Amino acid sequence: MTKIYISSRGFEQNLDYCWVEVSQDSPSRVSNLPMPFDNDVKNLIYIESHSVLLSRAGDQLFLLLSSIEPEGRVDFAGRQIAISVAWLVDATKESEMIFRMLASQSLTDNGWTTITSDIAQAVTLGGDYGFQGDFNLLNALLNFDKAKELVSNNPLTDYGQTTHRLAKLSPIMKSKLSKELLEFKLPKTSDSEDMVLVVVTGIKKEETLRNALVWRGLSNLVNREDWWTYYPLAKPVGDLLWFLITVALKINRNWGLNFRAIIERVLLNRDV
Repeated sequence: MTKIYISSRGFEQNLDYCWVEVSQDSPSRVSNLPMPFDNDVKNLIYIESHSVLLSRAGDQLFLLLSSIEPEGRVDFAGRQIAISVAWLVDATKESEMIFRMLASQSLTDNGWTTITSDIAQAVTLGGDYGFQGDFNLLNALLNFDKAKELVSNNPLTDYGQTTHRLAKLSPIMKSKLSKELLEFKLPKTSDSEDMVLVVVTGIKKEETLRNALVWRGLSNLVNREDWWTYYPLAKPVGDLLWFLITVALKINRNWGLNFRAIIERVLLNRDV
């Protein structure tokens, strides 16, 4: 099962941004993406910036690439038209490798240029909604033969599996995450467990990513320049500790930072 969704707009003023499900038959406009992924998109990324969202729910994998901007594609007012593409597939070894490849490529300049070119050919102006997608071209991007050449399947260590990491969005951190996605498998989850695996976006608070238990996250609003490792906790416990750390930082920044470091060492049983 492969479902593909695209968001864009047409040239005319009345053809504004909307989501459309692309199929081999006729496209159909949708108000929302499938749950729980619609919530992930709305809450965890700033869709108007170059963003990547990789998420798992049960036996399904979801990948979103947003703010793809084909050169020269503008609306009636001369504004750049952006495209977002989302793929929803059955979670298999093959689909995981493909999504890891696409997510990794989207984090490099050359890879993003290639993806933009491919999407520009697959999503064109025209049709009932002002834009239209070619299912076969979009589906062809899920290229397992290419993924086999680029992606390794090294298992995560127990530490890599159970600890989550956030950092400030930067070229260096995008490169680190891109390499990790190519080298290592995604963390394992049970069939009933949902997990936000990767978030790369422009403007999302560190607290928002923590509360969603994002496994690997990059945002301009995370203060750490390099990976900050945290251990996911049950939400009530995590909320309480985060509240105490926030209060401590407001009372005295140095004392608050020391308190946070102690909490991290206790949770991780290691130096941070």
